[in-house]
Amino acid sequence: MSSFGQRLEAFMETQGHSVQQCSEATGISTSTLYAYRRDPDKTPKISAIGKLQQAYPELNLIWLLTGTGSMLQEPTMPMATESTTQFGNIKALVDGVAYYRKLLKLRLGDASKAGLLMPATELTQQLMNRAQVEWKQIQYEEKELTQLNN
Repeated sequence: MSSFGQRLEAFMETQGHSVQQCSEATGISTSTLYAYRRDPDKTPKISAIGKLQQAYPELNLIWLLTGTGSMLQEPTMPMATESTTQFGNIKALVDGVAYYRKLLKLRLGDASKAGLLMPATELTQQLMNRAQVEWKQIQYEEKELTQLNN
């Protein structure tokens, strides 16, 4: 299985970007980007993931973090609204938090029983609640559009 750094490097190659160009596009330092490539155990901060998503919206963050799925986002439906995009971003963040939570459990072992993972759990729940609200708004807007078009 490839590491985060290897997947990031593969994506940069498909974009024709050097480490310097990626650094300029994202605001992530070149030393950090090189560290991702060198150290298969180095995991990105959530802020770095957000910067990558902003600079490269076509990048599938689930693939980048876990290696699951395709490198690029699936094409969106023509009727995609801003809320749909926001829901996708929220889902990617929730999935990212879940990924980090798994990493923490692996690294902390029994410390997770001591309640050290509670903030991640609370953040995950807050993000899931927000995602549900956004999803209901999307469904409402799509229903309104359908009624207007009929």
